[in-house]
Amino acid sequence: MSSNHSNSHKKIIKMITTSGNLDKQYQDHIIDASNNHINLTLPQIHASGKHFHITRSDTTLNGVILIAQQGNTINGSASIAMLPNTKYYIVSYNTNYYLL
Repeated sequence: MSSNHSNSHKKIIKMITTSGNLDKQYQDHIIDASNNHINLTLPQIHASGKHFHITRSDTTLNGVILIAQQGNTINGSASIAMLPNTKYYIVSYNTNYYLL
C-alpha cells in the first residue's frame, strides 16, 4: 500500500510494507515492518546530494535492512540494519550514502 501527499511537482511520502527498491520519486519514506521483514535497496548513486528521510514506524522484532546498490555503500558498508522507531536522513556523496 502506498500513499502520497503531493505539492505541484513532487511526491512527498511513501509508505513501505514489503521488500523492494526505494522509490526515488519520494522524499520521505515510512517503513512499517509489523507483518514481515523488509529489505529496502537504495537507488544507484549518479550524483552527490541526493537525499531521503527514512522512518521506521513499527516496534516489532522483524528486521529492516537498507541495502546499497553494487559499487555504492552506506556509511562504508554494503547494508545496514534499521532498528524499530528510528529515523535516518540519508545523503549521497560520491559513491557513498551517509546517515546524518
